[in-house]
Amino acid sequence: FKGGVLAIPPPLSDGLVEYTDGTPATTSQMAKDVVAFLKWSLEPDYDQRRVMYWKAVSTVGLLAVLTAHVTQWNGAYNWMQRATFRYHRKPW
Repeated sequence: FKGGVLAIPPPLSDGLVEYTDGTPATTSQMAKDVVAFLKWSLEPDYDQRRVMYWKAVSTVGLLAVLTAHVTQWNGAYNWMQRATFRYHRKPW
């Protein structure tokens, strides 16, 4: 090979694909589509895991808010605190 360069045509060129929604078929758009397809084929259950993640985060957040509300307004935090401190000997 003269100069150490391979003469391979580019794999993508403008106008190879016709989009139904009228998106221009540029090289960068087709590259984005290829990357999106490769990501989808690598992780087919990504959408289900994302939905389950947000369900779990919202449930834990809601439970934390409800627990804080009940603890604050019902006085349940008092059982963790001592009402009086008695010393058997003077501290000083």
